[in-house]
Amino acid sequence: KLFSFTLLHFANGGGLNVEYSFTREECFYGANFNAIKLVLHNTTNLPLTNLCIGEQRLEDGMSLQPFGEVASLPAGGKSIVNLYVDFGGKTRGAKFDLKHDRGSFPVVLNPPAGELVAPLR
Repeated sequence: KLFSFTLLHFANGGGLNVEYSFTREECFYGANFNAIKLVLHNTTNLPLTNLCIGEQRLEDGMSLQPFGEVASLPAGGKSIVNLYVDFGGKTRGAKFDLKHDRGSFPVVLNPPAGELVAPLR
């Protein structure tokens, strides 16, 4: 079972609520990247548009492959996107902004204990 964690609460995200979970799937960006599923939920009664990753404030050695922009998320709607993060061997969170037409919202994606351990091949 995959565990979900809150990345952005709707009260702090202009109506956008985001949960994340590590999918534990191999990633085509490289063996060091973690595939992360984001569930974007519009809790407002109006569409949210232009949802994307904004500024990235990653530590040295970290990298992030953002998801493609979600042009429109209808009122009450959900969308699932994938994000790929290489934590660079660090256990600290990846810091970046989530953006939509109503603002830019800083988040920290923290890797839960054990998710960054890779099996021996």
